[in-house]
Amino acid sequence: MFRKYYAPLVALLLIGVFAGCANQKPAQAPSGGEQPPTEVVTGTVKQKPVEVHAEYPAQLKAVETADIRSRVEGVLLNYTFQEGGVVLKDQVLFQIDPRPYEAEVATARGELSQANGRLVAARGRLAQSRAQLKRAQTQVNLEQVDAEVARAKANLEAARREVERYRPLVAQGAIPGQRFDEVKDRFDVAQAEYENVAARKKNTRVSDRADVGVAEADVQSAQAEVVAAQAAAQTAQARLQKAELNLSYCVIRAPFSGVVGTLGVDPGSLVIPGQTRLATLSRNATLYADFPVSETEYLKLSRDNRFQNNSYSLTLADGTEYQEPGKFVLVDRELNQDTGTLTVRAKFPNPEGLL
Repeated sequence: MFRKYYAPLVALLLIGVFAGCANQKPAQAPSGGEQPPTEVVTGTVKQKPVEVHAEYPAQLKAVETADIRSRVEGVLLNYTFQEGGVVLKDQVLFQIDPRPYEAEVATARGELSQANGRLVAARGRLAQSRAQLKRAQTQVNLEQVDAEVARAKANLEAARREVERYRPLVAQGAIPGQRFDEVKDRFDVAQAEYENVAARKKNTRVSDRADVGVAEADVQSAQAEVVAAQAAAQTAQARLQKAELNLSYCVIRAPFSGVVGTLGVDPGSLVIPGQTRLATLSRNATLYADFPVSETEYLKLSRDNRFQNNSYSLTLADGTEYQEPGKFVLVDRELNQDTGTLTVRAKFPNPEGLL
């Protein structure tokens, strides 16, 4: 196929000047020997555009092309399109045997169910361990006992100081003996209370304290079990998602609307992911036409935006003119070192799918 572009140029056209006519007689010289004036035919200079045509071999290519390949390995069962026909976006093109991937999905679902069951059991055990620890801490609240001992000891010391302060006063007769007896009674009460609390702390069973330690260890173990069960459940969930994704890849759909080419493999063939080309899909509502121009031509045509202002048309292989006009797209500024040319790209609408 060839592309033509039309560059409007401006030239001056001069009308020629002719002296006389061949079938006229010479004018008679006036009397007295004088020559008659010479007749001159005149014309006007006009300016008009002249179209200059240039032809280049062009390579047509689709605006968007995709090789259809499988993402999973398997046996090709069937295809659902007509070679060379039009398909729509998301239309099913191929079917890979899904049975191995259905089995993987079923296995992954079973593993996820087991993992979730272990997680539920671990959380239940953690709740039980925490309840047991709480009961043990209620039975042996060492912090509360220590606080009671400290408080009783503080009261005893205060009463002791009061007795020591009043003892010399009563000996001197400065205060009545009844007053000192009241202070002495408060000391005796504080001492009895301290001894009682201290004895209760001392008599706290060692086994009760051991129960608290065991309960705390059980809680830590249950927490670690929950963390491990959560990780196992997440892994099983990811494995299921991957299996379901691979199963979905067994149905191969068109990524966009376009024309699908010839079949790359026959049904029954083993398809290798990423390697086997099943078909080629092209979006051909608009086509690119690439053609080379020399560096000299590029410099001439790049002046005054001639690439953008030119019109483009296609001549088909049989010599007929393609009816849809083209538009300039771009010039690839990378020079082909082998040919010394740059690639110019135009685009042509292809509503009837003729190209």
